[in-house]
Amino acid sequence: MIIISFLAIWGAVHERGPFLGPDPLRSVLSLQLFLIFAATPFIFLAVLAEEREEAQEALSGVSRKLIEAHEQERTLIARRCLPTPRYAFPPSREGEQRLEK
Repeated sequence: MIIISFLAIWGAVHERGPFLGPDPLRSVLSLQLFLIFAATPFIFLAVLAEEREEAQEALSGVSRKLIEAHEQERTLIARRCLPTPRYAFPPSREGEQRLEK
């Protein structure tokens, strides 16, 4: 876009190209309109690219949080379901009493 702008302005200053008019005011006006309409699609593309990048970062953050929550839940379930020496049940007295009889 910078190169196009430079060439268009250079051509208008040196009285060459499509931006010649009967007076300098018309040349400047037509040059400005050209640059506005040429730059508009690039501006929209830049906005779309920025929005896409922000959405990707947000999605990445949510995904990371979901994975962390999933790992925490798995750890919690493992602690509750798997017996450990600290949570192990004491041996049943009923079984010992039946053996003695």
